[in-house]
Amino acid sequence: MVLERWREPEPQKLSDRMRGLKAEVAESAGPVGLELLNDYLAGRIDADRVEETLEEMMDFQDFQKLGIEYLTQLGIVEKRNGDLIVDLEKIKSMTQYVIPFHKRYGLENEKRKTANQGRSSGVSVSTKDYNDAVERFKDYHVYFQKSQKQARGALQGDLASFLFNTFHDQPVVSKHEQDEWEQSGRQGKPPEAKSLFYSPESAAAAFDVKKIKQADFHLGIWKVRGEGAEDYSPFHPNLPLDEAAFACLIYSPQHGNGQRDKNGRLLVNFPDGTKRRPITQKWINDVISKGHKRRIESGEFYASPATALREGKMPHLYNPAEPKQALLNPDDFRVLATVERSSRHGLRREITNNKGMVMLNERVRYTLGSDVASVGNKKHFVVQISPNLGGITEEVEISGAKSEKLIKIFDLLRPGDPRLKKYRTSTTEVFRALIGDINIRDFTETAEEILTRRPNETDTEFKTRSEAYDFSDTLRLKREVVRETGASLEGLSAKEQQAFLAYYRSIDASRQKDFYQFIRVHGARGLKTFLAAEYDESAGEKILGLAKKLPAAETGIIFEKFNSFVVLAEKVEEELNNFFVDSSATKDVSRLKVTEELLKRAGRILVDYSASEKNASNTTLKDLVIKLDGIKENLQMFVSIFKTAYKGKEKIDFSEVRGLDLQSSDSSQLSQEDIASMRQIFHDNRAELSPEFAAFRVKEEFDPVLKEPGHKFYALKRNGQIISFARFDELPNGNLYTGFVNTRPEIKGMTIGSAFFEAALAREAADKAVELKVRTENPAQKLYTRLGFKVVDRYVDSKSGKEYVKMLRPAVAARKAEGQSSEELRKAA
Repeated sequence: MVLERWREPEPQKLSDRMRGLKAEVAESAGPVGLELLNDYLAGRIDADRVEETLEEMMDFQDFQKLGIEYLTQLGIVEKRNGDLIVDLEKIKSMTQYVIPFHKRYGLENEKRKTANQGRSSGVSVSTKDYNDAVERFKDYHVYFQKSQKQARGALQGDLASFLFNTFHDQPVVSKHEQDEWEQSGRQGKPPEAKSLFYSPESAAAAFDVKKIKQADFHLGIWKVRGEGAEDYSPFHPNLPLDEAAFACLIYSPQHGNGQRDKNGRLLVNFPDGTKRRPITQKWINDVISKGHKRRIESGEFYASPATALREGKMPHLYNPAEPKQALLNPDDFRVLATVERSSRHGLRREITNNKGMVMLNERVRYTLGSDVASVGNKKHFVVQISPNLGGITEEVEISGAKSEKLIKIFDLLRPGDPRLKKYRTSTTEVFRALIGDINIRDFTETAEEILTRRPNETDTEFKTRSEAYDFSDTLRLKREVVRETGASLEGLSAKEQQAFLAYYRSIDASRQKDFYQFIRVHGARGLKTFLAAEYDESAGEKILGLAKKLPAAETGIIFEKFNSFVVLAEKVEEELNNFFVDSSATKDVSRLKVTEELLKRAGRILVDYSASEKNASNTTLKDLVIKLDGIKENLQMFVSIFKTAYKGKEKIDFSEVRGLDLQSSDSSQLSQEDIASMRQIFHDNRAELSPEFAAFRVKEEFDPVLKEPGHKFYALKRNGQIISFARFDELPNGNLYTGFVNTRPEIKGMTIGSAFFEAALAREAADKAVELKVRTENPAQKLYTRLGFKVVDRYVDSKSGKEYVKMLRPAVAARKAEGQSSEELRKAA
């Protein structure tokens, strides 16, 4: 008896016999017997438990007979002249709810529901017949009931596993082929009996193209509706279902019949009979069953095989470490992208009702107004331009061909946005975006949200170019990129897309080829890094060169870090937009310019790194990451300060901003560390003009003041480090003099310096007039003017020969007084 041999005390003898034992067990007890053997060998159960279970459980051959009887009862199987005739179409219409091993087995209140679902699927089974089947198969279920485990393998309610067990080693004939042969008067050869499913002889054979092409079977396992299991079948433990099924789907002659052309491109047959083409998302949708399409919806590898391959998630099909031995490679799926799933995702919809209502992503219904409804021959479409921006296009004719002109743009909203109105339908939760909440604006008047001005382009020239903008051309180029690289541009911002397309149009075919390869290897994160750095003609090219020069792993770290910063910048824009939805505060600072400036600085860091001869060392890479993290912190700090500044308060309370501290002290009390930090900031702010001039100013102007007591300094610190400072002195006329207003160069343009200076003025000079001097060409004049300073005098410095302006901000009471003239202000000074 097989069980007696399981008890042999010598492990080595058991190991020697393992292969034969498993074969015997599989034949006599099927997959459940194999489960028992595995549990016994793992020490989870003892031999007595194994014997007891096998004695109570029906023989595997008896199970197969019951399975055939049950499927015959359902009208799926019949016997003719000793052959098993199977209705393949009915098998494909079955659901897991009609099989007697459903995981809900044993729950009385679920039986009727189960039977009704079976009936609605097109495979009829009465409640009585279903319950009878459950009772007949009950003995085969006993092991899992006693161990209180959820049923596995053939018993887990998985339709494919049930069919695998029922038809194991039993060739079947297609009912459709048999009927056709009989109706033809039995002319020619009778239909061949063959396996229902592809059942590879081993795990290695499952990924052997020759073996796959030689296999003959009726159905791919992907055609059977059901939940599926991790293993390909109960008879193929540890063989990944998705990978094995995908390999068979692509290379089997009766399905994809995949072959490579002379250029190495993988081409497959399409179900509609069209010529062999590269794999598309539509091909995958058409060839797999509805039951498996949940895998596409859930974002598994069916939705993006190229990404899954590249990330090593399908090691049996593609090992990034050994690409030459791969069954597939990421480039085989270059045409898979969001563009091809546009109808499902709602990225482009025609406006077909007279109210201009259309449903887009994330169950948001937009009310766009009757003026954009499609009327007569005039068609209007809604498109998703970027994750946060929608557009309305009008179909026009240009040079005899249909094209689309972008006429309006509007904000796309997401669930959770306070502007959305939530309501429920009979089946789901839906959101409504009203026309007044999505800021619909004419494209030609707001074109700078999408198009970037060219150098020295006038307003008239930019407007003319905006009016002539062919949106169809943009769509065409985006599809071309998708076809060549498999990467979608839909996740990029509108300006990023235009920057990409402008660059793409400007390069020749050879550079396009290199660019394609860059995108294939580094995907969206590499593309975002390239675009953010493309602030001048050479920066982007240096990023491409960096990707060629460095190992992929190192480049991946850099792009991942940079991309996280880019994504944060986008979220900052969105967050601040939401912050001001109901705010009446004046937006004195351009948030967009701040994030763009930080992106440029991050890009410069990458460009400098790419030009460094030391960039192969780990230390330099670590320094780069630290610098990028520093800019990321600056962006986070900007958000905090900006929100604090616009809470409607007269003063900015830096204590509300984590990590920031506003301090004041006499020059004699400054620590050596603070002095060194301020000297460096003072120097760096002038070094761009001239390093020699910067050193001269530090020595002749800054150092003498630091050495003298009685000068009051305000400093804004982050985590103990000075990032901005200013000096205040009492003047003989009773006014205050302020100077040395300096901010670290790397955070200039972020409003941090201006917010700090405003806070320092509020604390130190609320009831006093304040004077300052500044060079005529210094852009800081705009800040001082916004804070209440006015020009009262101009003069030329005798030492430097540079022109300066003298500015005065009256005390609060004086500023509130009306009718003060410039002459009176000069007298006050």
